[in-house]
This record gives sequence, C-alpha cells and structure tokens, in this order.
Amino acid sequence: MLNRLSREGIYGSRQTFVNHYFQYVTKDISIDFLKKPVYLFRRTFPVYREMAYRYPSLHKKPWMLPVYWIRRFKTKKERISGIFQAVQNIRKDRE
Repeated sequence: MLNRLSREGIYGSRQTFVNHYFQYVTKDISIDFLKKPVYLFRRTFPVYREMAYRYPSLHKKPWMLPVYWIRRFKTKKERISGIFQAVQNIRKDRE
C-alpha cells in the first residue's frame, strides 16, 4: 500500500481521476460510442460555471467564454494532451 501511495499520491493517479470523472460525465449517456467524444468535449470545453471559477474575470464578461477556452487550451496544452492519452487508456469494463 505504501508503494501505491508513493507512486500515485494520496488522491490517486491522473488515470484514476479520468476513470472516475468519465463515469460521472457519461452516467446519463446510454449509447456507448458517444461516451468518449462527450467526455473529451466536456473536458476540452468546460461549461461557463467551471470556467468562471478558474477565471474570475469571466464573471464580468460572460461573452468572452470562447476566448477563455482558447486561452486555456494554449496554456494547458500538455495537460489536455495527457487527458486525451488517459481517455485512450480507459478500460473497456469501465464503459
């Protein structure tokens, strides 16, 4: 157990997060082949509420949401590409 904690940390690995969040986002989707695209879209383009939490200046200018998506994509390229890789690793039994 100590080895797992030192490898994944207290909160788990990125793959563990992706697996759990994937289940949360796709729980209402009954068509299997739509689950991954919906998850990737939701992670790449978060809803206004999540973006406003990350970027407080968005509260004053909600029409700037697409600009903040682009800004987020440019600054977090590595993290987003990691999400895409983690989604490819989601086990079939989780879908």
